Amino acid sequence: MAGYSTTMTKETLILGLLKKKPMSGYDVKQLIEEELTNFAPISSGSLYHTLKALEKRGFVTNTVVKDGPHPEKRIYQITPKGAETFDKLISQNVTNFERPLLSLDVSLYFLDEANNTKFLDHMRKLLSKLKAYHKRAEKFRDTLSKKGAPYNIKSIPEHYLAHSRAEIAFLEEFIRNMESEVEAAS
Repeated sequence: MAGYSTTMTKETLILGLLKKKPMSGYDVKQLIEEELTNFAPISSGSLYHTLKALEKRGFVTNTVVKDGPHPEKRIYQITPKGAETFDKLISQNVTNFERPLLSLDVSLYFLDEANNTKFLDHMRKLLSKLKAYHKRAEKFRDTLSKKGAPYNIKSIPEHYLAHSRAEIAFLEEFIRNMESEVEAAS
């Protein structure tokens, strides 16, 4: 999905988590993997790179902590400047509308230059992947409901599901139409 890997999204995600409470980079990574990976995937390398960039800009600080026999770890904490930036980023994320850029659109434009049989196979595979991801989003939604997650959190998979339902309907109709055209041309 468009936008998940943008710097602004990563910064919003990390600043938001640190606004909730100070955490180590490892704790941030664990929280993302356990609770947020369904809608905000971020790699470890990208996480630590973003933490360093936020620190360099004065949005977070870190303190090295030694806890008994465990190795030292850095605990990151949001600064007042970081909290102010977080609020600005939230406003930008909510009010910034960008048409999703779907690579499929470029391929559709050049469909008359493509091998129709292969293209149809690829479309069926895409539909299958989308349906599988849709099912995972439904499970995520159901898990959130069972956990009693707040409305704003439960709205995240619902937002994705609304988009994926529309995309599934589009792909199913497109495939039917293309199959008819390929059959008529045979």
